[in-house]
Amino acid sequence: MPGNIPTGIEKNRSIGFTNRLLSKAFPHITTEKILKFSGDFDFKINFCWKQVGYLSKISYFGRGLSIHLIMSEFQGKCAILTGAGQGIGKEIARQLALQGAHLILNDLDADLLETTVEEMNERHVSGGGRCIGVPGDAGDLTVIDEMIHQATLHFNRLDMVVANAGITTFGDFLEYEADDFEKLMHLNLQGSFFLCQKSARAMIHRGIKGRIILMSSVTGHQAHEGLTAYGMTKAALQALAKLTAVELASYGITVNAISPGATITERTLEDPDYIPEWERITPTGVVTRVEDIAHTALFLLSEKTGQLTGQTLIVDGGWTSTSPQPKEK
Repeated sequence: MPGNIPTGIEKNRSIGFTNRLLSKAFPHITTEKILKFSGDFDFKINFCWKQVGYLSKISYFGRGLSIHLIMSEFQGKCAILTGAGQGIGKEIARQLALQGAHLILNDLDADLLETTVEEMNERHVSGGGRCIGVPGDAGDLTVIDEMIHQATLHFNRLDMVVANAGITTFGDFLEYEADDFEKLMHLNLQGSFFLCQKSARAMIHRGIKGRIILMSSVTGHQAHEGLTAYGMTKAALQALAKLTAVELASYGITVNAISPGATITERTLEDPDYIPEWERITPTGVVTRVEDIAHTALFLLSEKTGQLTGQTLIVDGGWTSTSPQPKEK
């Protein structure tokens, strides 16, 4: 590292930019003048993202460039996320990766997971973070054990868990088959229950005041035609969050749930009418994005929410308050 970097508070350092990015940041200053002012401060912005923290503010002053970096509270922590190959799970992983967290990602689709893990490691991880994939059925106890094993083996800690994996099944209550019911219970409930249990054990063993999120749904708050079995599992996850929150409170572990409403994902985008129709019936006039769910998740995973536990946050632009149904095709 160049010797001209000022010492002092770690969270507010002055570090040089590359001329390419400096010229974009300060278009009114010539590259030659930037180089003169910055002197030996020739670190790449990539270094700032990958090794130090995440960029908060750039300011110009008389003798150089001040790059203010905030050390993320997630940096160096480890998170397990299931159903993370795409959609909501992937976006939560991406936002954690950008803030320096280590990630153990799971998805049933091994090829999709491999692609996602490569993307995280090549494009998104920062602050020394690392992403590892564990493919398999998130309702299988051996897969759950392997995820926790990988977290403790490589990072010697487990701080955060997002039980996002789940399946949606449609079917009339009077005609619903036992095989479909068992598949639904296996992933949506068994997977979430035992990931929560086994992760909590790992946290307690290491004295970590962890954060656990269960992914529910607005279908767990009210009746929806053809979704009785599915809605029951999502309502059960809200109860699981409430009940385990009490059991784990003395260890400093919080358990909460998120109930997304209609959300733009790779799957829902297959319907060309999805966005305009849900814009029409959502009070905010905006369809929920995976980023909206991820922002909520990072809030619940943060150190700021030690007193928030056993709760379910609905993220749907107000739709649950009015609940108009989309037009049938």
